[in-house]
Amino acid sequence: MNPNLKWKALFILFVILFSIYLLIGLPTFPTSVAQIKDNFRHQIKLGLDLQGGTHLILQVQVQDAIAQETDQMVDRLNRQLRDKGIRSDEIRRVDDTHILVRNVDSSQGSTFRDMISLQYGNTGTHPAPPANRTATC
Repeated sequence: MNPNLKWKALFILFVILFSIYLLIGLPTFPTSVAQIKDNFRHQIKLGLDLQGGTHLILQVQVQDAIAQETDQMVDRLNRQLRDKGIRSDEIRRVDDTHILVRNVDSSQGSTFRDMISLQYGNTGTHPAPPANRTATC
């Protein structure tokens, strides 16, 4: 046998025996099969996937969700006003919970209010003074 190969084989055997000793021989040298199993159980820590469980964290970005819903509501409201022929100059989101509808035609004001209350319930529609003819929802 090649002497260089013999040293490599002995080194590999030593590493294997030392690893086995570290797995089952620590913290105390076992004298029974039960102690071997106990030592082995304490030396190897299984991850969540091998333990049979998972850990999942879901986090909702509430402000982003509310802002997105308000933007979608502005688009729906704009489309509904156009479909019903109600003229307004501007529909925009003021903040995450308020929508501004500016200059609704005064002859269609009651139709606008009826549509808002029918579609969106009691949303707190506040008409502005007649000079501006602005409503916020």
